[in-house]
Amino acid sequence: MEHDISEIDLILTNIVGGNGFAQWKIIFFGFILNVGGSAPLLIHMFAAHAPDHRCEVPICEGTPGDWMSFALPERSGASSFLKPMEKYDSCSAYRVLDPNGACVPENFDSDVIDSCSDWVYDKKDYEYTLATKYNLVCENESKNRLLGSLMMMGLMFGSLIGGKISDRFGRKKACFLSIAAIAPTITLAGFIPSFTVYAVLRLITCTCIPIQWVGAKSLLIEVFGLKGREKCVAVKDTFAPIYIAYLGLLAYFIRQYEYLHLAVGLTCLLSLSTWFFIPESMRWDIANNKKENAMHTLRSIAKWNRRELTQEHIEYMEDTLSKIQAENAKLNNEGRFQIWDMFRKEYRVISLILIFNWITVCVTGYTLTLNVTSLSGDIFVNFIISGLAELPASLVIYFLLKYLGRRPNLFIYQLTTVIAFIILGVISKSLSTLVLIVFLVGKAAAGAAFEIAWLLPMELYPTNLRSQAVGTCSTISRLFGMTTSFIGALAFYWQPLPLIVIGVPALIAGLLAFCLPETKGKGLP
Repeated sequence: MEHDISEIDLILTNIVGGNGFAQWKIIFFGFILNVGGSAPLLIHMFAAHAPDHRCEVPICEGTPGDWMSFALPERSGASSFLKPMEKYDSCSAYRVLDPNGACVPENFDSDVIDSCSDWVYDKKDYEYTLATKYNLVCENESKNRLLGSLMMMGLMFGSLIGGKISDRFGRKKACFLSIAAIAPTITLAGFIPSFTVYAVLRLITCTCIPIQWVGAKSLLIEVFGLKGREKCVAVKDTFAPIYIAYLGLLAYFIRQYEYLHLAVGLTCLLSLSTWFFIPESMRWDIANNKKENAMHTLRSIAKWNRRELTQEHIEYMEDTLSKIQAENAKLNNEGRFQIWDMFRKEYRVISLILIFNWITVCVTGYTLTLNVTSLSGDIFVNFIISGLAELPASLVIYFLLKYLGRRPNLFIYQLTTVIAFIILGVISKSLSTLVLIVFLVGKAAAGAAFEIAWLLPMELYPTNLRSQAVGTCSTISRLFGMTTSFIGALAFYWQPLPLIVIGVPALIAGLLAFCLPETKGKGLP
């Protein structure tokens, strides 16, 4: 549909304005809208945070001195690739010979190790969380990690249907319907007295989130003309770091997970107020034979951009949209694009490379994100700055996209992430400041690579396949992303192992990016 796209970009650039106040007004309200689809994503990292813990040893609790050296077994491993080696086992204790005896070495049998029956938790950050309430540690730790996998499973399900919903019903409706579903589920989850029901509601919430993402990303890119698209991507890329910081601030001031869920639910409701300020994508309207709606949006854009429309302009737009409408009717008679059209001869190599890159950026990004609370120091500060660390990369990405193109950028950010992983694998975790700096560099690079991965399907597939392509890439990547909650646990066997498992595929994916067509300076197909 080259005729379609070149004509639309021409209308945007030369007649109504493709990079003016109208577009940036939509970006502004899109920022408010998107918080409803982003703030709920990582809430379980605070609600189910597992603080430092150890076995409760009743005969020794309250006893001064270093009694743990003879009551608890030593441990040579680490529970995360970001934590220093732990001195004592947090899940077991030596057997007590006389429960009524004194807390002395002679009262412990160092040849017999018992699992904990109860735990003592560090209450520095929280009086209680889901993890401490339901003892989601040690043999039950997998239940806690399951929340991360359910998050990815939900993102996978949502990605699978998000593209179809966005392409079938429109970008705008997809965004708002998903947030309307997120608001009650995220709120109820905080007050349900059952971990199982909490997990189910978590799955539902995370299924709705990518439906909003896919619709919003398509809409925001499609209202811009050719020359404004890089700026749109650069500004849009700053959204996610701000949303992460916002959630971190809420968690800092609201230490009870029930009310944290309530605050995020209210945020979702407030984001729905932007319905009246965000139009449907005129490209979607045109592709779906809604000519009058597209004309209305184009007139509105011209008005906000202070572009005076002459009768000649209006007639040209009417004529152009009529031609496109006729072309789309012909295409619809021949059949709409389906997911498997991604693997037709002209798209097959592109699709496979994009999917592989999506898998690697998803796994690297979320492995870092889900382990940020394992860093030494304040969990709230670390969480907030881990989000804000992506801001510089988001700003730099505009210039790099403009001058270097998409392929070199994807490789550069993938390579930077791999280098950060290598450094994290070899340095001592006791060097907490250095670990944090390298972690932030890797997190920023992974976030930037993810944004380019989002952009490429938008620019490589035609309108009626675009959201489905994004949804397919996202779905497959989330399937692999379900492992991210458990990858960090590989550190127990060998601390650098998680970084090797992640880093090698990321490097290969970055190199394969050079096999993709370069889309810099080209119109949407």
